[in-house]
Amino acid sequence: MALFPLENYSNTKDAEKLVDSLLTTRLREEEIFEQVEETRFVRDTMKKLKITNTDILEKEVVKKFGTR
Repeated sequence: MALFPLENYSNTKDAEKLVDSLLTTRLREEEIFEQVEETRFVRDTMKKLKITNTDILEKEVVKKFGTR
């Protein structure tokens, strides 16, 4: 499971980091997925692949993530 970076549209500073942390922790606790990647890893991979948050993730783009 890869968590994409969240955008903070609230007035609360660093809200996206808090929600990201809570969500990542909860997904790991539930043990639904074998592995849960942190958004930091996903963000770095997105930069390397030149993918933005607004890009539509087509099948070929998702395959690129799987090979990183």
